[in-house]
Amino acid sequence: QTLMSEGRGECLEGNRVYPDAPVGGAAYMTPCTNRPGQLWSVRPVGGGRFQLQTVASARNGECLEGNGAGANAFLDGASFMEACGCFTGQIWKLVPE
Repeated sequence: QTLMSEGRGECLEGNRVYPDAPVGGAAYMTPCTNRPGQLWSVRPVGGGRFQLQTVASARNGECLEGNGAGANAFLDGASFMEACGCFTGQIWKLVPE
């Protein structure tokens, strides 16, 4: 949950990219449930960094891809699930406030 979504009971849903998926497959905030797309795991990759997977995306070998916003960005710059690899857009770290 984000600080904004916590009071609303919303969690991050990691979605598969396909034409009929909500928001085209981008990750999005939705009411919290025990759905496989909302149950996340952290996969350490070294150096205090990690990849993020949902129960559903682990079955498909997919990780959360952080996308860059821009005029020609995929899914208008939203984050999405993609085949796991050693890509800079899939390597995450926690940054203290």
